[in-house]
Amino acid sequence: MNFVAVTAAADGTVSPAFGGGVAVPGVRAVNAGTKLTLGVRPEHLMVAPDGELRAVVKVVEHLGHETLLVCDVNGSRVVVRQGADQPTPQLTDELGLSAPMAHRHHFDARTEQRVRG
Repeated sequence: MNFVAVTAAADGTVSPAFGGGVAVPGVRAVNAGTKLTLGVRPEHLMVAPDGELRAVVKVVEHLGHETLLVCDVNGSRVVVRQGADQPTPQLTDELGLSAPMAHRHHFDARTEQRVRG
């Protein structure tokens, strides 16, 4: 699982990952300013030009049936798994990444307990 540090906002969004304005189930249940950890599995991240999560490609690993992209997101290492039939980014490319809301998991950074809606 990939983990990225984020902060809860009063309006039920998180930043910087998956940008402000994106409502996250359960985030309203914590105080604004609470440090959270966003967890997303590599197979649930998708390269998307308008993706909310901004990443820089550091490693491209071709495995035959799939390609792993190791990216930097605000100092966090994030792995994206994509099919071999998808276009392969180059090293140092800047990408947008996205994940379906159902596959975004938020944890309280202090207690490591999952934040649920």
